[in-house]
Amino acid sequence: MKPVAPAIAFRVLVIDDMPTIHEDFRKVLSTDTASAPQVEELASAIFGAASATPLPSRFELDSAAQGQTGLALVQDALAEGRPYALAFVDMRMPPGWDGLETIRRLWAADPHLQVVICTAYSDHSWSTITERLGQSDNLLILKKPFDHVEVLQITHALTRKWSLAREIEAHVAGLDDRLRAAEAGFTAVFEANPVAQAIVSREPPRVLAVNPAFEKMTGWASAEIVGFTPDAGKRGFDPACWSDMFARLATGAAIDDHPCAFQATPASPSLSLLCSARPLTFRDQRCMIWVLRDMTAQREIPRRLLASETTSAAA
Repeated sequence: MKPVAPAIAFRVLVIDDMPTIHEDFRKVLSTDTASAPQVEELASAIFGAASATPLPSRFELDSAAQGQTGLALVQDALAEGRPYALAFVDMRMPPGWDGLETIRRLWAADPHLQVVICTAYSDHSWSTITERLGQSDNLLILKKPFDHVEVLQITHALTRKWSLAREIEAHVAGLDDRLRAAEAGFTAVFEANPVAQAIVSREPPRVLAVNPAFEKMTGWASAEIVGFTPDAGKRGFDPACWSDMFARLATGAAIDDHPCAFQATPASPSLSLLCSARPLTFRDQRCMIWVLRDMTAQREIPRRLLASETTSAAA
């Protein structure tokens, strides 16, 4: 089976002050019709003879004789939305920037750019290179004179690495968008729920958000309760009750209809609540969502019936 041509071409930049080097790269990385048999032969040498092996990627090659010109090309490519995947950079390019200065400026413009340093001399030790450029997995060294197959292998490996990183980046961005949409949907439901709810962080336990139903039930505005640590007490909830519920949640047990009393102020009536809680991840934090139902009216019904029966019997 013949290899299948890829859909896109990767942009490759060669920055070197010797015209013959540019021509060498063009011969190696060209994928025009005339060179197709040689490319397929190289593909077999690199990837093996399996029938499913794809044809090596196509490359769109540009050249610059100095680092300043190369930087301008990289900047223009970014502005066009067609960035370079890989740059081969010569170490010595008098009278302009050397290779390390060129790479430093290229990465300042495009941190994702894969770079190969091309050098015939030990101009700088690896420690000097990392000192000036920092540790990076986007950097390789290629010694001149280079082998054509080696150049082709490096080009394929680094452009595919660049492509995969961009795909992962796009996927993560998509996940972020979906997470933001999901959080927006959750927030809308949370805000509209007629039952009082609160989101409380696990460590330390602290109120992160309450819905309007919670504000209505307690008489507190959101600004008064957000940031409050429930088990610190003296804000209407029984600290011992909250400590007990937090201890149960820490063991993995769920909270369902746990009775709890609430009194906003000493002069306010005491409310009889039923509290339920479940674990929740909210804004990248381990949290709990609490549901509080006011059962005061329902618990008053038996007392009122008893009082009514007593009144009737007395009459």
